[in-house]
Amino acid sequence: MNSFGESYRKARQLAADETGLGISTFPMESPYTPDQVLESEFLPEGQD
Repeated sequence: MNSFGESYRKARQLAADETGLGISTFPMESPYTPDQVLESEFLPEGQD
């Protein structure tokens, strides 16, 4: 697994722990690419 995937896996678990929601609430893989995440102007759909 690459570092982006590993970071997302850890963040997914942290989000589940902090919110009390089940881990299955969060996608197994990031819905965004590493390039999108690093793009300062990128906003997910509906977030502009």
